Amino acid sequence: MTTKDTKHNLMLVKKNILDRYIKRILSRSEVAKLLSMHPNAVSRLKNNYLLHGNAALVGRKTGPKSNFRPHNRTSEEVEGIITAEGSKHPELGPKPLADHLLEKHQITTNPTTVWRILKRKGIRYTTRYKRFKQEPKLYCLDTPGKILQMDACYPFGRSRDLASFDAIDDCSRTIYGKAYDTEDDQNAIDFATELVAHTNFSIQALKVDNRYGQDFKTYCEQVLHIKVIYNDPYHPEQNGKIERYHRTLKQEFYYRQVSFFDSFDTINYKYRLWQNYYNTNRKHYGYGMDGLTPKQKLLQATLQGMANNIINHPGKVTRTLQQYSSWYLLLFMV
Repeated sequence: MTTKDTKHNLMLVKKNILDRYIKRILSRSEVAKLLSMHPNAVSRLKNNYLLHGNAALVGRKTGPKSNFRPHNRTSEEVEGIITAEGSKHPELGPKPLADHLLEKHQITTNPTTVWRILKRKGIRYTTRYKRFKQEPKLYCLDTPGKILQMDACYPFGRSRDLASFDAIDDCSRTIYGKAYDTEDDQNAIDFATELVAHTNFSIQALKVDNRYGQDFKTYCEQVLHIKVIYNDPYHPEQNGKIERYHRTLKQEFYYRQVSFFDSFDTINYKYRLWQNYYNTNRKHYGYGMDGLTPKQKLLQATLQGMANNIINHPGKVTRTLQQYSSWYLLLFMV
């Protein structure tokens, strides 16, 4: 039986019962019990039936009607303006967009209304909508040691006092790291000293967060002769390479090869072994790496720098050095 037949049969049942009620064969309470309605609702149904006939016995669809526009709905002209401004300014949320409409168009509207219109028109807040997000600008320096990104992380959270200080070369992705008991200026100074001692290229600058104080900056610039560059506050993406490395470090080293109860000597011993693997054998497919290991990228960048120096300043080197460097570059490229 189709839905249409069911509605028709239900209407006939109601009609039969109401006809018997009008002829006083059934009482109002009996009709209310048969139709599962309140007695007052039975009276209203009888009056509508007498006024409109069988049409009163067919239930209407609940909710908004397709041919009916609520009296308090925003006008189509204002909806068009909100839709246009929402498309033009995807960075503004409902509240800032409502303020923008007031300032530019002198339209006063509730932020919730703005949200509903944008959703109803399919501009935002649907499965097809992607929230505006500034795309990062990828870059890779050409000179090893020009800038090293330095940061510290807590692999086990705050449940254990273990801070992993790490630095990564912006050009070759060569890394050096060491585990300490906490992240403070003194440990940062000690790590910077260790970094210079264990790096086989000259370090020109360190890029760090704002958490390290003036003592760290003074020591690096006056003792180690390394420039310190601070990131803007609340912008960790400016140290994106070291942030991404910390995720790899946790997933591939700390969570797999380190026990929560290992001593610092054990952790740093394991870390030195893993760093050797990372710098020598692990291939990278990030921007500018092209599947090279950090060691291969370092050699490539060094030879490329030597070749560029020979081409740009041929009078500053001897013929023997030119031949030696060119032969080494050709050997690496083959």
